[in-house]
Amino acid sequence: MFAACDEKYFDTHGRGFIYSAISAGHRVHVIISPEPGPALERRAAELQSRVDQNFVKALSLSQQKHLTLEVVADGRAKAAMSPLERKVFYQSLRFYHLPRLLRSKGSAIAVLDIDSLVRKPIPYNGEADVGLYFRLDNTNNWSEEAHLGTKVLAALIYATPCAADYFDKVAAYLDRNERRYFIDQRALYETYLQEPGERFFDLAKTGWLDWTFKEESPVWTAKGRLLRRELRYIRERLKYERAGRYRRFFVLAGYRLGILRK
Repeated sequence: MFAACDEKYFDTHGRGFIYSAISAGHRVHVIISPEPGPALERRAAELQSRVDQNFVKALSLSQQKHLTLEVVADGRAKAAMSPLERKVFYQSLRFYHLPRLLRSKGSAIAVLDIDSLVRKPIPYNGEADVGLYFRLDNTNNWSEEAHLGTKVLAALIYATPCAADYFDKVAAYLDRNERRYFIDQRALYETYLQEPGERFFDLAKTGWLDWTFKEESPVWTAKGRLLRRELRYIRERLKYERAGRYRRFFVLAGYRLGILRK
C-alpha cells in the first residue's frame, strides 16, 4: 500500500490509513513532503525526525516492520507555490515517486489516498500490469479539462513492477504540463491512450473501492470534505486509530455539531 500527502493530511488521516492497511495484512509505504518553499532539505530532515519520534516510535515492533515512512525533499517543491499549484502538487506527489518504488520493491503496489481505510486485503492480480478505475462513459463536459480529467479516478491505482515505464510517462506528463485541476487524472488517462490495452484492467469492476461505505467493501475512501465528515467513516477511522471512549465521544460530537470539519 502506498500513499503520499502533506504533513497536515498525515496528522489527520495517516494513523487510520496505516493501522487499517497493516491490519488487512499489507505492508505500507507513506511519503510526506514538507510545505513547498525555501530550505526544503532542512525542513524535510526536521520533519523526518519529528514523525519518527512522534509516530513511528509509538508503533509496536510488528507494525514498524510493516511500515516505511519517508519524508522527501522533492526538487519540484523548492520554490513557494500558489494555493492551486500546491494542491495539484500534492495530488501528483504519489506519481512522481511511484516508478522508483515499483523498481526498488519489485512487487505490486496499490496506491490510495491517505484518507482511505483498508478494511480487507487487496488481492494480487497477475493478469495485467496496471489497474485503473475507469469512468470512460463519463459525459462531464463543463470544460475540456474536466471532461478528459474525469475519465479515470485516481483514488485507487494498482501497479506491478512491469508498469514502472507507464508511470515514468505519467510523471513526465505532469512535469511538462501546467499544474491545474484534474491534471493528475488526465495524465493517467492520456498516457493510457498511448499504451496497449491489454496492459490494463478496470478497477471499477472489482468492487474494491467504495465512497458509500458499504460494509462489504474492502476500501472506504472519503471523496470530498462532506464524506470525510460522514459519521460512518469517522467511526471506522476512530476504530482503526484505537481511539479511547472519551476521544470517540468528543470527536463524533464535534462532527455532529459541525465544530470539526477536517
